[in-house]
Amino acid sequence: MQAVSEGARSIWDEYRLLGEVFRGPATVAWNAEHVISGRHARLTTVHAPPMASAVTAEAVSHAFRRAAERAREFAHPDHLSIIGIAEQAGLPVAVTMLPEGALLSERLSDQPVPLGDAMKRVSQIAHAVAALHGLTPAASGPAGLRHGYLVPENLWLRPDGRVALLDSAIHAAAAHAAFSSGFPVAPSPYVPSGDEAYAPASYGRDVYGLIALLVRLVSGRPPLPGQLSPAVEALPDVLPASLRLELLEAATTPGSASAPNARSLAVHLAFDCAWIRAQDRTRGDRDLLEGEVLRGAPSARDTAARPAPDPSVDDDMLRRWARAYPTAGVRGGMAHSPASTDGPWTRAGHALAGGLARLLFRRGDSPTVRAEQAPPAARLVIRLGPFVDPGTAMSARARVRGAWPMAAVLAEGGRYYVQVAECSDRRRAEELADRLRAAGDPAEIHPL
Repeated sequence: MQAVSEGARSIWDEYRLLGEVFRGPATVAWNAEHVISGRHARLTTVHAPPMASAVTAEAVSHAFRRAAERAREFAHPDHLSIIGIAEQAGLPVAVTMLPEGALLSERLSDQPVPLGDAMKRVSQIAHAVAALHGLTPAASGPAGLRHGYLVPENLWLRPDGRVALLDSAIHAAAAHAAFSSGFPVAPSPYVPSGDEAYAPASYGRDVYGLIALLVRLVSGRPPLPGQLSPAVEALPDVLPASLRLELLEAATTPGSASAPNARSLAVHLAFDCAWIRAQDRTRGDRDLLEGEVLRGAPSARDTAARPAPDPSVDDDMLRRWARAYPTAGVRGGMAHSPASTDGPWTRAGHALAGGLARLLFRRGDSPTVRAEQAPPAARLVIRLGPFVDPGTAMSARARVRGAWPMAAVLAEGGRYYVQVAECSDRRRAEELADRLRAAGDPAEIHPL
Protein backbone atom coordinates (compact mmCIF):
# COMPACT_ATOMS: atom_id res chain seq x y z
CA MET A 1 0.00 0.00 0.00
CA GLN A 2 1.26 3.46 -0.83
CA ALA A 3 2.15 5.41 2.31
CA VAL A 4 0.08 8.59 2.12
CA SER A 5 -1.56 10.72 4.77
CA GLU A 6 -3.75 13.02 2.72
CA GLY A 7 -6.79 12.62 0.57
CA ALA A 8 -9.78 10.35 0.98
CA ARG A 9 -9.35 6.78 -0.11
CA SER A 10 -10.90 3.38 0.54
CA ILE A 11 -8.79 0.47 1.68
CA TRP A 12 -11.38 -2.29 1.65
CA ASP A 13 -10.34 -3.33 -1.84
CA GLU A 14 -6.79 -3.87 -0.60
CA TYR A 15 -7.41 -5.47 2.81
CA ARG A 16 -9.91 -8.00 4.05
CA LEU A 17 -10.93 -7.65 7.72
CA LEU A 18 -10.60 -10.87 9.74
CA GLY A 19 -11.88 -9.69 13.10
CA GLU A 20 -11.58 -7.11 15.84
CA VAL A 21 -8.59 -7.64 18.14
CA PHE A 22 -8.56 -4.57 20.39
CA ARG A 23 -10.86 -1.69 21.28
CA GLY A 24 -9.47 1.37 23.02
CA PRO A 25 -11.37 4.33 24.47
CA ALA A 26 -11.62 5.97 21.03
CA THR A 27 -9.99 3.46 18.65
CA VAL A 28 -10.52 0.00 17.20
CA ALA A 29 -7.78 -2.34 15.91
CA TRP A 30 -8.59 -5.01 13.35
CA ASN A 31 -6.76 -8.09 12.17
CA ALA A 32 -6.67 -7.97 8.38
CA GLU A 33 -5.16 -9.68 5.35
CA HIS A 34 -3.63 -8.02 2.33
CA VAL A 35 -5.69 -9.30 -0.60
CA ILE A 36 -2.90 -9.38 -3.17
CA SER A 37 0.05 -10.68 -1.12
CA GLY A 38 -1.83 -12.59 1.57
CA ARG A 39 0.26 -10.94 4.29
CA HIS A 40 -1.30 -10.24 7.65
CA ALA A 41 -1.77 -6.65 8.68
CA ARG A 42 -3.26 -4.56 11.43
CA LEU A 43 -5.70 -1.78 10.64
CA THR A 44 -6.36 0.69 13.44
CA THR A 45 -8.98 3.35 13.02
CA VAL A 46 -10.76 6.00 15.03
CA HIS A 47 -13.96 5.05 16.80
CA ALA A 48 -15.38 8.24 18.27
CA PRO A 49 -17.30 7.90 21.56
CA PRO A 50 -21.06 7.43 21.26
CA MET A 51 -23.06 10.65 20.92
CA ALA A 52 -19.88 12.54 20.04
CA SER A 53 -20.35 15.67 17.97
CA ALA A 54 -18.67 16.27 14.65
CA VAL A 55 -16.26 18.65 16.38
CA THR A 56 -15.23 15.93 18.86
CA ALA A 57 -14.83 13.35 16.11
CA GLU A 58 -12.65 15.75 14.15
CA ALA A 59 -10.50 16.47 17.22
CA VAL A 60 -10.03 12.77 17.90
CA SER A 61 -9.21 12.09 14.25
CA HIS A 62 -6.70 14.94 14.13
CA ALA A 63 -4.92 13.72 17.28
CA PHE A 64 -4.89 10.15 15.92
CA ARG A 65 -3.48 11.18 12.54
CA ARG A 66 -0.79 13.40 14.02
CA ALA A 67 0.37 10.66 16.41
CA ALA A 68 0.38 8.09 13.60
CA GLU A 69 2.50 10.30 11.36
CA ARG A 70 5.11 10.74 14.09
CA ALA A 71 5.11 7.02 14.94
CA ARG A 72 5.52 6.18 11.25
CA GLU A 73 8.90 7.93 11.24
CA PHE A 74 10.23 5.93 14.19
CA ALA A 75 12.39 2.89 13.40
CA HIS A 76 13.64 0.30 15.89
CA PRO A 77 14.18 -3.49 15.69
CA ASP A 78 11.51 -4.07 18.33
CA HIS A 79 8.96 -1.63 16.91
CA LEU A 80 6.48 -2.40 14.11
CA SER A 81 6.17 0.84 12.21
CA ILE A 82 3.03 2.17 10.59
CA ILE A 83 3.53 1.93 6.82
CA GLY A 84 0.67 4.15 5.77
CA ILE A 85 -2.29 6.25 6.86
CA ALA A 86 -5.43 6.07 4.74
CA GLU A 87 -8.98 7.31 5.23
CA GLN A 88 -12.26 5.48 5.31
CA ALA A 89 -15.55 7.37 5.66
CA GLY A 90 -13.60 10.45 6.71
CA LEU A 91 -11.74 8.66 9.52
CA PRO A 92 -8.00 7.93 9.46
CA VAL A 93 -6.81 4.33 9.34
CA ALA A 94 -3.25 3.34 10.34
CA VAL A 95 -1.87 0.28 8.56
CA THR A 96 0.89 -1.93 10.01
CA MET A 97 2.22 -5.04 8.30
CA LEU A 98 2.73 -7.96 10.67
CA PRO A 99 5.64 -10.42 10.55
CA GLU A 100 5.43 -14.05 11.61
CA GLY A 101 4.15 -14.45 15.15
CA ALA A 102 1.06 -13.61 17.16
CA LEU A 103 -0.27 -11.08 19.60
CA LEU A 104 1.10 -11.51 23.11
CA SER A 105 -2.49 -11.66 24.38
CA GLU A 106 -3.08 -14.77 22.27
CA ARG A 107 -0.16 -16.59 23.88
CA LEU A 108 -0.97 -15.71 27.47
CA SER A 109 -3.01 -17.97 29.71
CA ASP A 110 -4.17 -17.95 33.31
CA GLN A 111 -1.03 -19.88 34.28
CA PRO A 112 1.73 -17.74 35.81
CA VAL A 113 4.99 -17.34 33.92
CA PRO A 114 8.21 -18.13 35.88
CA LEU A 115 9.52 -14.96 37.48
CA GLY A 116 12.86 -15.04 35.65
CA ASP A 117 11.19 -15.46 32.26
CA ALA A 118 8.70 -12.68 32.99
CA MET A 119 11.46 -10.29 34.06
CA LYS A 120 13.50 -11.09 30.96
CA ARG A 121 10.56 -10.45 28.65
CA VAL A 122 9.51 -7.20 30.34
CA SER A 123 13.13 -6.03 30.32
CA GLN A 124 13.27 -6.52 26.56
CA ILE A 125 10.01 -4.59 26.11
CA ALA A 126 11.28 -1.86 28.43
CA HIS A 127 14.41 -1.43 26.28
CA ALA A 128 12.18 -0.86 23.25
CA VAL A 129 10.07 1.64 25.21
CA ALA A 130 13.25 3.42 26.35
CA ALA A 131 14.25 3.81 22.70
CA LEU A 132 10.78 5.16 21.95
CA HIS A 133 11.25 7.71 24.73
CA GLY A 134 14.58 8.77 23.28
CA LEU A 135 16.63 7.40 26.18
CA THR A 136 18.86 5.17 24.00
CA PRO A 137 20.55 5.79 20.65
CA ALA A 138 19.42 2.46 19.20
CA ALA A 139 16.57 3.98 17.18
CA SER A 140 16.10 6.48 14.39
CA GLY A 141 13.33 9.01 13.99
CA PRO A 142 11.68 11.55 16.26
CA ALA A 143 12.76 11.48 19.89
CA GLY A 144 10.48 11.76 22.86
CA LEU A 145 7.63 9.52 21.68
CA ARG A 146 5.58 7.46 24.07
CA HIS A 147 3.42 4.39 23.57
CA GLY A 148 0.66 5.24 26.02
CA TYR A 149 -1.23 1.94 25.88
CA LEU A 150 1.06 -1.01 26.74
CA VAL A 151 -1.46 -3.83 26.83
CA PRO A 152 -0.87 -7.41 25.60
CA GLU A 153 -3.09 -6.67 22.56
CA ASN A 154 -0.59 -4.01 21.45
CA LEU A 155 2.48 -6.26 21.73
CA TRP A 156 3.56 -8.64 18.97
CA LEU A 157 5.39 -11.84 19.91
CA ARG A 158 7.82 -13.04 17.24
CA PRO A 159 8.79 -16.70 16.77
CA ASP A 160 12.22 -16.02 18.32
CA GLY A 161 10.56 -14.89 21.56
CA ARG A 162 11.18 -11.14 21.17
CA VAL A 163 8.27 -8.76 21.59
CA ALA A 164 7.66 -5.75 19.32
CA LEU A 165 5.57 -2.64 20.01
CA LEU A 166 2.37 -2.10 18.04
CA ASP A 167 0.31 1.08 17.50
CA SER A 168 2.63 3.38 19.41
CA ALA A 169 0.97 6.60 20.61
CA ILE A 170 -2.18 6.43 18.48
CA HIS A 171 -4.53 4.79 21.03
CA ALA A 172 -3.40 7.15 23.80
CA ALA A 173 -3.62 10.24 21.56
CA ALA A 174 -7.21 9.46 20.55
CA ALA A 175 -8.17 8.68 24.16
CA HIS A 176 -6.67 11.95 25.41
CA ALA A 177 -8.52 13.92 22.73
CA ALA A 178 -11.82 12.25 23.67
CA PHE A 179 -11.22 12.92 27.36
CA SER A 180 -10.34 16.56 26.68
CA SER A 181 -13.65 16.91 24.83
CA GLY A 182 -15.55 15.87 27.95
CA PHE A 183 -16.02 12.14 27.43
CA PRO A 184 -15.05 9.83 30.32
CA VAL A 185 -12.48 7.12 29.74
CA ALA A 186 -12.94 3.69 31.33
CA PRO A 187 -10.14 2.67 33.73
CA SER A 188 -7.56 0.16 32.53
CA PRO A 189 -5.29 -2.16 34.56
CA TYR A 190 -2.34 -1.00 32.45
CA VAL A 191 -2.91 2.75 32.70
CA PRO A 192 -2.86 4.77 35.95
CA SER A 193 -5.96 6.65 36.92
CA GLY A 194 -6.04 10.43 36.70
CA ASP A 195 -6.89 13.21 34.32
CA GLU A 196 -3.45 13.12 32.66
CA ALA A 197 -3.32 9.37 32.14
CA TYR A 198 -3.13 9.73 28.36
CA ALA A 199 -1.36 13.09 28.17
CA PRO A 200 1.30 13.32 25.43
CA ALA A 201 4.16 13.86 27.90
CA SER A 202 3.18 11.08 30.33
CA TYR A 203 6.25 8.86 29.90
CA GLY A 204 5.79 7.53 33.42
CA ARG A 205 2.54 5.92 32.27
CA ASP A 206 4.53 3.63 30.00
CA VAL A 207 6.62 2.55 33.00
CA TYR A 208 3.36 1.94 34.87
CA GLY A 209 2.20 -0.24 31.97
CA LEU A 210 5.44 -2.22 32.02
CA ILE A 211 5.01 -2.98 35.71
CA ALA A 212 1.38 -3.98 35.18
CA LEU A 213 2.52 -6.27 32.39
CA LEU A 214 5.09 -7.86 34.74
CA VAL A 215 2.34 -8.49 37.30
CA ARG A 216 0.16 -9.99 34.58
CA LEU A 217 2.88 -12.43 33.53
CA VAL A 218 3.94 -13.44 37.04
CA SER A 219 0.48 -13.77 38.61
CA GLY A 220 -1.47 -14.97 35.57
CA ARG A 221 -3.98 -12.13 35.77
CA PRO A 222 -3.81 -8.35 35.35
CA PRO A 223 -3.96 -6.11 38.43
CA LEU A 224 -7.19 -4.38 39.27
CA PRO A 225 -7.43 -0.82 37.93
CA GLY A 226 -5.71 1.53 40.35
CA GLN A 227 -4.41 -1.39 42.48
CA LEU A 228 -0.96 -1.88 41.01
CA SER A 229 0.95 -1.20 44.24
CA PRO A 230 -0.75 -4.03 46.21
CA ALA A 231 -0.16 -6.31 43.23
CA VAL A 232 3.56 -5.49 43.30
CA GLU A 233 3.72 -6.19 47.03
CA ALA A 234 2.16 -9.60 46.37
CA LEU A 235 4.90 -10.63 43.91
CA PRO A 236 7.03 -13.65 44.99
CA ASP A 237 9.45 -13.17 47.87
CA VAL A 238 12.39 -14.12 45.67
CA LEU A 239 12.02 -10.75 43.91
CA PRO A 240 15.01 -8.63 45.05
CA ALA A 241 14.05 -5.99 47.60
CA SER A 242 15.66 -3.14 45.67
CA LEU A 243 13.68 -4.00 42.54
CA ARG A 244 10.44 -4.26 44.52
CA LEU A 245 10.99 -0.79 45.99
CA GLU A 246 11.65 0.62 42.53
CA LEU A 247 8.50 -0.98 41.16
CA LEU A 248 6.44 0.35 44.05
CA GLU A 249 7.77 3.87 43.54
CA ALA A 250 6.95 3.81 39.84
CA ALA A 251 3.50 2.35 40.51
CA THR A 252 2.68 4.89 43.23
CA THR A 253 4.01 8.08 41.61
CA PRO A 254 4.37 7.40 37.87
CA GLY A 255 6.26 10.10 36.04
CA SER A 256 7.73 11.75 39.14
CA ALA A 257 11.32 12.97 39.10
CA SER A 258 12.44 10.23 41.48
CA ALA A 259 10.57 7.38 39.80
CA PRO A 260 12.57 5.12 37.47
CA ASN A 261 12.34 5.65 33.73
CA ALA A 262 12.00 2.89 31.15
CA ARG A 263 15.74 2.54 30.63
CA SER A 264 16.63 2.19 34.31
CA LEU A 265 13.79 -0.29 34.80
CA ALA A 266 14.98 -2.33 31.81
CA VAL A 267 18.55 -2.50 33.14
CA HIS A 268 17.44 -3.31 36.69
CA LEU A 269 15.18 -6.10 35.45
CA ALA A 270 17.95 -7.54 33.29
CA PHE A 271 20.50 -7.64 36.13
CA ASP A 272 18.08 -9.07 38.67
CA CYS A 273 16.81 -11.59 36.12
CA ALA A 274 20.39 -12.82 35.71
CA TRP A 275 20.72 -13.04 39.49
CA ILE A 276 17.52 -15.07 39.86
CA ARG A 277 18.57 -17.39 37.05
CA ALA A 278 21.91 -17.91 38.78
CA GLN A 279 20.04 -18.85 41.96
CA ASP A 280 17.87 -21.30 40.03
CA ARG A 281 20.94 -22.81 38.39
CA THR A 282 22.62 -23.12 41.76
CA ARG A 283 19.61 -24.88 43.24
CA GLY A 284 19.70 -27.16 40.24
CA ASP A 285 23.24 -28.07 41.30
CA ARG A 286 21.85 -29.08 44.71
CA ASP A 287 22.66 -25.79 46.41
CA LEU A 288 19.73 -26.09 48.76
CA LEU A 289 20.48 -23.32 51.23
CA GLU A 290 21.98 -19.91 50.78
CA GLY A 291 25.65 -20.07 51.56
CA GLU A 292 26.05 -23.80 50.96
CA VAL A 293 27.13 -25.74 47.90
CA LEU A 294 26.17 -29.39 48.05
CA ARG A 295 27.88 -31.33 45.28
CA GLY A 296 27.48 -34.92 44.29
CA ALA A 297 30.16 -37.47 45.06
CA PRO A 298 33.13 -37.23 42.66
CA SER A 299 34.10 -40.08 40.40
CA ALA A 300 37.10 -42.27 41.19
CA ARG A 301 39.04 -40.61 38.36
CA ASP A 302 38.33 -37.13 39.75
CA THR A 303 39.33 -38.27 43.22
CA ALA A 304 42.63 -39.70 42.04
CA ALA A 305 43.44 -36.64 39.93
CA ARG A 306 42.62 -34.08 42.60
CA PRO A 307 45.70 -32.97 44.58
CA ALA A 308 45.60 -32.95 48.35
CA PRO A 309 44.40 -29.60 49.72
CA ASP A 310 46.95 -27.25 51.20
CA PRO A 311 45.58 -26.17 54.63
CA SER A 312 47.64 -23.01 54.75
CA VAL A 313 46.40 -21.82 51.36
CA ASP A 314 42.82 -22.72 52.16
CA ASP A 315 42.99 -21.00 55.53
CA ASP A 316 44.24 -17.82 53.86
CA MET A 317 41.37 -17.97 51.39
CA LEU A 318 38.92 -18.46 54.24
CA ARG A 319 40.28 -15.46 56.09
CA ARG A 320 40.29 -13.26 52.98
CA TRP A 321 36.72 -14.21 52.20
CA ALA A 322 35.63 -13.59 55.80
CA ARG A 323 37.17 -10.11 55.73
CA ALA A 324 35.45 -9.34 52.41
CA TYR A 325 32.03 -10.56 53.61
CA PRO A 326 31.95 -9.93 57.36
CA THR A 327 28.14 -10.02 57.63
CA ALA A 328 27.49 -13.09 55.49
CA GLY A 329 25.78 -15.95 57.26
CA VAL A 330 24.48 -19.41 56.53
CA ARG A 331 22.25 -21.89 58.24
CA GLY A 332 23.95 -24.68 60.10
CA GLY A 333 27.64 -24.52 60.86
CA MET A 334 31.01 -26.14 60.65
CA ALA A 335 32.94 -27.75 63.45
CA HIS A 336 36.19 -26.77 65.14
CA SER A 337 39.10 -29.13 65.60
CA PRO A 338 40.92 -29.04 68.94
CA ALA A 339 43.93 -27.49 67.22
CA SER A 340 41.87 -24.56 65.97
CA THR A 341 40.22 -23.50 69.21
CA ASP A 342 42.82 -20.76 69.70
CA GLY A 343 42.53 -19.51 66.12
CA PRO A 344 40.64 -16.47 64.89
CA TRP A 345 37.47 -18.41 64.11
CA THR A 346 34.55 -18.43 66.51
CA ARG A 347 31.56 -20.72 66.27
CA ALA A 348 29.58 -18.02 64.47
CA GLY A 349 32.48 -17.29 62.16
CA HIS A 350 32.71 -20.91 61.08
CA ALA A 351 29.23 -20.61 59.61
CA LEU A 352 30.94 -18.56 56.93
CA ALA A 353 32.68 -21.68 55.65
CA GLY A 354 29.41 -22.80 54.09
CA GLY A 355 29.20 -19.52 52.21
CA LEU A 356 32.82 -19.85 51.15
CA ALA A 357 31.97 -23.20 49.63
CA ARG A 358 29.76 -21.38 47.13
CA LEU A 359 32.61 -19.11 46.11
CA LEU A 360 35.28 -21.78 45.89
CA PHE A 361 33.35 -24.70 44.46
CA ARG A 362 32.30 -22.61 41.47
CA ARG A 363 35.97 -22.04 40.80
CA GLY A 364 36.86 -25.69 41.28
CA ASP A 365 38.74 -25.14 44.56
CA SER A 366 38.35 -27.25 47.69
CA PRO A 367 38.11 -25.29 50.90
CA THR A 368 39.33 -26.77 54.12
CA VAL A 369 36.52 -27.50 56.55
CA ARG A 370 37.84 -27.09 60.03
CA ALA A 371 36.78 -29.33 62.84
CA GLU A 372 35.08 -28.36 66.05
CA GLN A 373 35.69 -29.72 69.50
CA ALA A 374 32.64 -31.60 70.76
CA PRO A 375 31.04 -30.72 74.05
CA PRO A 376 32.92 -32.46 76.87
CA ALA A 377 29.71 -34.04 78.23
CA ALA A 378 29.31 -36.39 75.25
CA ARG A 379 31.15 -39.72 75.19
CA LEU A 380 30.12 -41.18 71.82
CA VAL A 381 29.69 -39.59 68.41
CA ILE A 382 28.08 -41.02 65.28
CA ARG A 383 29.93 -40.06 62.11
CA LEU A 384 29.64 -40.62 58.39
CA GLY A 385 32.86 -41.15 56.52
CA PRO A 386 35.67 -40.87 56.02
CA PHE A 387 35.42 -38.78 52.80
CA VAL A 388 38.34 -37.71 50.67
CA ASP A 389 37.18 -34.12 50.08
CA PRO A 390 34.83 -31.59 51.70
CA GLY A 391 32.43 -31.60 48.75
CA THR A 392 31.55 -35.25 49.24
CA ALA A 393 31.22 -34.71 52.97
CA MET A 394 28.87 -31.78 52.46
CA SER A 395 26.76 -33.86 50.06
CA ALA A 396 26.44 -36.53 52.75
CA ARG A 397 25.55 -33.84 55.25
CA ALA A 398 22.75 -32.65 52.97
CA ARG A 399 21.25 -36.15 52.85
CA VAL A 400 20.91 -36.45 56.61
CA ARG A 401 20.02 -32.89 57.60
CA GLY A 402 16.31 -33.59 57.43
CA ALA A 403 16.54 -36.04 60.33
CA TRP A 404 19.63 -34.57 62.03
CA PRO A 405 19.63 -30.79 61.44
CA MET A 406 22.72 -30.33 63.64
CA ALA A 407 24.89 -32.49 61.36
CA ALA A 408 28.23 -30.78 60.71
CA VAL A 409 31.32 -31.45 58.60
CA LEU A 410 34.64 -31.80 60.38
CA ALA A 411 38.19 -32.57 59.31
CA GLU A 412 40.53 -34.99 61.01
CA GLY A 413 43.85 -36.36 59.80
CA GLY A 414 43.38 -35.12 56.25
CA ARG A 415 39.99 -36.84 55.96
CA TYR A 416 36.49 -35.42 56.29
CA TYR A 417 33.60 -36.68 58.33
CA VAL A 418 29.99 -35.75 58.95
CA GLN A 419 29.24 -35.65 62.66
CA VAL A 420 25.58 -36.62 62.85
CA ALA A 421 24.81 -36.87 66.54
CA GLU A 422 26.32 -37.30 70.01
CA CYS A 423 25.01 -39.42 72.84
CA SER A 424 26.19 -41.08 76.04
CA ASP A 425 24.26 -44.34 75.59
CA ARG A 426 25.96 -47.08 73.57
CA ARG A 427 22.71 -48.80 72.64
CA ARG A 428 21.23 -45.55 71.37
CA ALA A 429 24.38 -44.91 69.35
CA GLU A 430 24.17 -48.35 67.74
CA GLU A 431 20.52 -47.74 66.82
CA LEU A 432 21.37 -44.45 65.11
CA ALA A 433 24.32 -46.01 63.28
CA ASP A 434 22.21 -48.95 62.08
CA ARG A 435 19.55 -46.59 60.81
CA LEU A 436 22.13 -44.65 58.81
CA ARG A 437 23.73 -47.81 57.43
CA ALA A 438 20.30 -49.06 56.31
CA ALA A 439 19.96 -45.85 54.30
CA GLY A 440 23.27 -46.50 52.57
CA ASP A 441 25.48 -44.11 54.55
CA PRO A 442 28.83 -45.31 56.00
CA ALA A 443 28.11 -44.68 59.67
CA GLU A 444 30.68 -45.25 62.42
CA ILE A 445 30.73 -44.79 66.18
CA HIS A 446 33.71 -43.03 67.69
CA PRO A 447 34.51 -42.30 71.31
CA LEU A 448 35.27 -38.75 72.30
